[in-house]
Amino acid sequence: MHLIILIISLVMSCMTWSSLGAVLYDMPVSNHGARIRAIIYGKGITNDITIKEPSSLGGMKSEEYMKLNPLGKMPLLVDDDNYPIPESDVIARYICDKYSEYSPSFIPTDTKLKVLNDQICRWHDVYISNIQGCMYKAPGTPFAHHGSNRKAALNELKQRFTEIENLVTNFETKHYPNLCSRGGYLCGNEISLADATLFPTAVFLMFMLPTFFQWKQEEVLGPRLTKWYNFMLTIPYIKKVFDEMIPPLNKWKDSGRFDPIIQEMKQQQ
Repeated sequence: MHLIILIISLVMSCMTWSSLGAVLYDMPVSNHGARIRAIIYGKGITNDITIKEPSSLGGMKSEEYMKLNPLGKMPLLVDDDNYPIPESDVIARYICDKYSEYSPSFIPTDTKLKVLNDQICRWHDVYISNIQGCMYKAPGTPFAHHGSNRKAALNELKQRFTEIENLVTNFETKHYPNLCSRGGYLCGNEISLADATLFPTAVFLMFMLPTFFQWKQEEVLGPRLTKWYNFMLTIPYIKKVFDEMIPPLNKWKDSGRFDPIIQEMKQQQ
């Protein structure tokens, strides 16, 4: 009798998990998670992937969450077969592959445009992600090789975006002028992983740098990236991601999170 009950319990558990499908653990403010949400919304697969906050498992440092991602970070995708997939670029490419029959593909078909796409994603994840905290983390926080020197990290952040600006501009001018929209998407005339990856971080820059660091709005991004940013806001599912990010950023602002950062920057002038 007990064996029958156990078997029924296991079957019901499997059925419950199967009905949930895949789960993305993420929070609205996360720029890394936002790229995944953009892909989910763009492909129209919200019925296939449920989005939950890490708090549903006790938080990112909980034992249950750490079993799925030992680094205790988000986003984290747990697929419908209970296989955990951390790291936003890995998740993004996995979803694009698994749901390849759904448009948009987010993967350029042209070889050189695909290279440009991969360059931008790599540049963002390796050289921008490691210092982006200089915009919002508390004084004393180390920012990669800059240590706690926030001003130096901010200057590098600007330089890295300038490099992407130049990369896209030079590509469009010299290599593939007929394939690129010169103001629209970054890699040709269709949205790519590069767009989904860079846009949420650009939201951080456009929200924080003019408000808390006195950067002029037109100087945050270069001319090409500024046109691209404004164009992206006209895409409904990208605007949805933007609308998810702004309220928690405003909560950061209202909570006084940036006050000690502002004071620190004044002392460094």
